[in-house]
Amino acid sequence: KACTLKVTFFPLFLTLSQSYQSYSSPVGLDSEYRMDNILEKYVGNLPSFISFLEKEWGWEITYSEDGQQLLVDENKDFCVFPIANNIQGKASGKLCNCSEKFAEQIFSRVCQKNINAKVKRSVLRDGQSCIYEISGL
Repeated sequence: KACTLKVTFFPLFLTLSQSYQSYSSPVGLDSEYRMDNILEKYVGNLPSFISFLEKEWGWEITYSEDGQQLLVDENKDFCVFPIANNIQGKASGKLCNCSEKFAEQIFSRVCQKNINAKVKRSVLRDGQSCIYEISGL
């Protein structure tokens, strides 16, 4: 069953996640505003957003040959989803559905259209760094 996310999910994800510590703040309106501010800088400018993700979050991102898809590797040896960290090793791979939706939302916001994301590999499912395929660019 897929996870339904709203913009209000961003602060929770960012507040509890180790990989995004520099963007953490108490869960609430202020935190939501901060995530919105981060994304707002990149709306309509995917190349700059990709540079941000690579530099600030340590992600490794490559374009497909036709430029219509991205392969996004979180480049972490742990699950960044806050719930997975809180239940320490007992997390289901189904949580990856929520991370998939998170990726869809942030790329959709930046690209100003509906973007699709699919988990290709994950720490919870495969024991390796999470990789998403982003399509619909």
